[in-house]
Amino acid sequence: MILPFQAGRHWTKLKAISYSLFFDQISISYDWQNPKDISFIKDLKHLKGLVIESAKSFDLTPIQDCDEVTYLNLACKLSKDTTLDISKLPISTYLGADEAGLASIYQSKTVKKLTISGARLKDFSKTNLVSLERLVIDGSKELESLKGLEKLENLRFVELIRCPNIKNPTQYFDVDSRVHIYVNNNRLN
Repeated sequence: MILPFQAGRHWTKLKAISYSLFFDQISISYDWQNPKDISFIKDLKHLKGLVIESAKSFDLTPIQDCDEVTYLNLACKLSKDTTLDISKLPISTYLGADEAGLASIYQSKTVKKLTISGARLKDFSKTNLVSLERLVIDGSKELESLKGLEKLENLRFVELIRCPNIKNPTQYFDVDSRVHIYVNNNRLN
């Protein structure tokens, strides 16, 4: 049986790799032994899900070598001057902050569920999220419109929370649209 496991302060690199034979998801928490070194994840050959929760910054470049990861939840900061290309990974669900080094998530052709805090985009016209079905944006002062989302045929749900610069979020969709739009928990269409 494949189950997720939590790697905390008592976990060593060797123990995590050993347990990866039985588990396909790892959650690295605030109390990980060496919070800056997750290089061992590239050795977890069948890793499907990765959750990192920490107030510390991480060198996340080993994620680029996890070619089976479909679930990625990054509740941490990216190390300074690090750029991560995750657009080629088979990620179907991404939850995390919009950091400069993670901009490649907007070019992913496999992401179906995208939850972003602090989106730095003005709109979605330069994205390539062709598989996107569900979008949640929380806390974006830069997002001004949903331009570009109308071309996404699979999109069914958009939720905007604390995005003060979006003035008319329904303008890109028909009244009887297939896309349900919520702003601060209120359905608009």
